[in-house]
Amino acid sequence: MSTRRLLIVDDDFEYAEFVREVAEGEGFEVTALNESTAFVEVYRRVKPTLLLLDLNLPGYDGIEVLRLLAEEKCTAAIALSSGVDRRTLLATGRLGESYGLRIVATMEKPVELETLEKMLRSQNPVAYRPTEAELGEAIDAGQIIVHYQPKIDLLGEQPGRVGGVEALARWNHPRHGLIPPLRFIPLAEQTGLIDKLTWSVLLSATQQLQTWAAEGLKLSVAVNLAMPLLNDLDLPDKIQDLLRSCSLASDRLLLEVTESGAMADVTRTMDIMVRLRIKGIGVSLDDFGTGYSSLVQLYRMPFSELKIDKSFVANLGRDEEARAIVQMSADLARSLGLTICAEGVETRSALDILREMECDKAQGFLFSPPVDPTHLPALARNTAGWSV
Repeated sequence: MSTRRLLIVDDDFEYAEFVREVAEGEGFEVTALNESTAFVEVYRRVKPTLLLLDLNLPGYDGIEVLRLLAEEKCTAAIALSSGVDRRTLLATGRLGESYGLRIVATMEKPVELETLEKMLRSQNPVAYRPTEAELGEAIDAGQIIVHYQPKIDLLGEQPGRVGGVEALARWNHPRHGLIPPLRFIPLAEQTGLIDKLTWSVLLSATQQLQTWAAEGLKLSVAVNLAMPLLNDLDLPDKIQDLLRSCSLASDRLLLEVTESGAMADVTRTMDIMVRLRIKGIGVSLDDFGTGYSSLVQLYRMPFSELKIDKSFVANLGRDEEARAIVQMSADLARSLGLTICAEGVETRSALDILREMECDKAQGFLFSPPVDPTHLPALARNTAGWSV
């Protein structure tokens, strides 16, 4: 196993020593830094796999350190630990993610031992870092496979029914096993391979629907649409041709686009999306609430579904602000005639709140993780455990 290296950046010496003791007990090599002016030098020397960062630091503050990490193209996991108020801490986490950093935890001080241990144990070393050439070869060789996460109907005649699935890419590497998307999707986006990867997923997903239909299982599938494809004015025709080649009706496919992707070139995107909708293909606004779109553009774009981001859903039971945002999003979607889907549902309490808000669909580990396509039919036909 590769060495796990923790870099603590915190001016509270006693707290840093507490974290050091716990982390060394979990098998980490630990370096502690009590001020941030020498941060870059120490970071480059240590090459940490995990950083624990306070926000109030002598020298650079925590935000400046996050900027430095972005400039260094940091791929390490980053846990924020601070005594600032919770809203500021969460906002800092979102800022770090917007810089392209991997924020894995935001912990309010004083941090409980159990919380710290859980965070440390969740961080395994990333032993394999693929190159552009390796990813390109993997796509060509058919190593990108698709797992499917059920989307559960909460309303309608059959609450608890699997009404559809979301297609999620996995890399079935011949030596390193199943590689999760966070390990290769950013690489695909950075290198221009994302178009090729997306088409690979689209082809697999539509062919899988055809296979399931032959087995008597009629489902729809949602596929994440890469931002560059929203520049292709021929996309609607290409998608329609793909569906026809698999003898699938247009309403069996839902394309998920992010707010930032949809708003990058509004006129061109609207052209493409209107043509998709005319052809009967659904379009979902993914990760709603995490981007920077205006309500005017949401009104103008012909979305058929609004997908509420998991960061809000995860905090439904304990955060009134998250609950208010989800309620507002659901009300907005309903007023615009959109289907409402909540992702990241992991607790029964979150599910109960979503039902009260009259969300149409939900997906998350409470129901099922993404599964191999061979396991999906049994899940779809046996929903007795998913009483909603």
